[in-house]
Amino acid sequence: MGEAAAWGGETYAAPTSLIRKYVRGGRIVAIEQPPFERVLHIGTQHPESNTTLIVEVMGRYSNIVLVAEEGLILECIKRVGPEKKSLP
Repeated sequence: MGEAAAWGGETYAAPTSLIRKYVRGGRIVAIEQPPFERVLHIGTQHPESNTTLIVEVMGRYSNIVLVAEEGLILECIKRVGPEKKSLP
């Protein structure tokens, strides 16, 4: 999984490498779990920026999302394209 892959015509590095960049060497400053949710928010402080790892634990729908301090999604492990999304 160390190779670059194509997504929507763009090439990106493996998701874990970007997550590693923003988390490795940082400090965990907060761990929160919203009530009645299968989600864990892990706040990290790193010299480059402060980020939050959001871990969703839901069986085959589990995911890990890296979010910047401003709320911008930087990376996620599992990506869902528009063709797979279902709207009610």
